Amino acid sequence: MSHNIPITVSLQDQICFLIGEIIDMLKHQKWWYYCCLCNAPVSHVGNIFYCYLCKVECVDAIRRYRIKIIISHSNGSNIFILEDDEVMQILKKSCSYFLIDERNSSQLKDDYTVPNSMIS
Repeated sequence: MSHNIPITVSLQDQICFLIGEIIDMLKHQKWWYYCCLCNAPVSHVGNIFYCYLCKVECVDAIRRYRIKIIISHSNGSNIFILEDDEVMQILKKSCSYFLIDERNSSQLKDDYTVPNSMIS
């Protein structure tokens, strides 16, 4: 037996509130990216960063956070993405701090693994 249930799809951003607990983060996915001073992500080709929004070579690319976390709540769990501003509020340290810290301690295996010092 099949039921025709109308489904509404919204392509607009929506704000919702969720009460839950951060139970984990996706540790083996890229957790940072380069962006232009205009905050748009840049393309890295060879030794050149290019901003398609500004349409120029970006000589001052900035590293910014993009961390995926798992939130547990009363209806289950979901993955959310925390951007640079949100992560800075929580950790009180820049993205570059963790990249430099991990390279100095030689624990960084690749650019995709979240550093241990960020988790602890």
